Amino acid sequence: SCVVGGILAGGHEDQVTILRHYGRALGLAFQITDDILDVEGTAEEIGKSPGKDMMAGKATYPAIHGLGRSREMAADMVTEAVAALASLGDR
Repeated sequence: SCVVGGILAGGHEDQVTILRHYGRALGLAFQITDDILDVEGTAEEIGKSPGKDMMAGKATYPAIHGLGRSREMAADMVTEAVAALASLGDR
C-alpha cells in the first residue's frame, strides 16, 4: 500500500524503493507491537482475547526474543521507517 501511492504519483524508482523500505519497517513494527500486545494487552485494548498466540504455540517476537528485546526491535523499526521517509523531504 505504501509503494502503490508512489507509483501512482509518478515517483522515480529510487523514491518507490524508499517507500518500500518504509512500508517494510512500519509493517514489522506493527507486527512486533501486535505480538507484544497479545502478551501484555487487555481484551478491550486489542479487540481479542490476549494470549491466543502463546496458547497456539506461535513463533512470536516475544516468544523468541523476549518482551524487552521485542520492544527495542519495534522501536528500531519505527526509527528506521521515519528515517527512510526523511530522505524524501517535505513532500
